[in-house]
Amino acid sequence: MIRLKKLLMEETFSTYTGMIRVTFDSNVLYQSEAIDTIRALEGVTTARSVDMEDSLDDKVTLSIKIRSLKTAEEAFNIVRKKALTFSGIQKVEIGTKTLEKT
Repeated sequence: MIRLKKLLMEETFSTYTGMIRVTFDSNVLYQSEAIDTIRALEGVTTARSVDMEDSLDDKVTLSIKIRSLKTAEEAFNIVRKKALTFSGIQKVEIGTKTLEKT
């Protein structure tokens, strides 16, 4: 039987932070639901709004943290693709200059 410590040592996950802007259909989702959708995606550990805009707007800017085996760009692109599969999410823009390994 494989010991848990040995199993965890085999894969090296990296943690990245960055900003994304999510455009959603305000007739389908509220802003809080769009944030919760991003937060629920695999690999996303935190997602918080950094907007000070009106919550009735159809865009929200988020600071998110991701754990992944991939590079930052690959990990954020995977999150973008997965987010676009959800009803109401129309567009996800990645702030490539904001991506950092933490």
